[in-house]
Amino acid sequence: KQQVIIALSCGVRIALYLLVALPKLLVATSLMYIGCRWLAATMSFSDLILNALALEFIIDIDELMFESFAPEVMKDFIETTKIAHLADDGADPEIAAMWPYLRSIIFLIVCSVWAYAYIGYLQQVIPDYQHDVREHCDGWFLKYFEPRCGFGQTSEECFPFGEQ
Repeated sequence: KQQVIIALSCGVRIALYLLVALPKLLVATSLMYIGCRWLAATMSFSDLILNALALEFIIDIDELMFESFAPEVMKDFIETTKIAHLADDGADPEIAAMWPYLRSIIFLIVCSVWAYAYIGYLQQVIPDYQHDVREHCDGWFLKYFEPRCGFGQTSEECFPFGEQ
């Protein structure tokens, strides 16, 4: 049986904002900043992957706890409860069809601005970061990522001691 919420009183709306929406926003913002700092401090690519997976686990812990510990009756009730949206009869269907694309573009712009602002002004992992680490990392990069064999070389020239 589907439950539909049609209207909320002012007190319930304020309580939802103060007790649900605001804490979720604060937790998400804190996790975004701390997660960026944690990932920026990672020293290797393999550790970066592991740290990103750990951060994803932390982000999803609330859904995991709900799925694991909430009674089935509560899960069913929440799944069948929907909020009624007022239909706007005067809305242009072409604009309504473009909204998901516009939302994705806005999200891409916001993420790009956040990444630029974090790397340029907010990060505290690399003090006095000057946006160029080439002179410090060029030798390391060549050591680990330069191909052993050039174009046209045989395997005997590239691997003089045989396969290892």
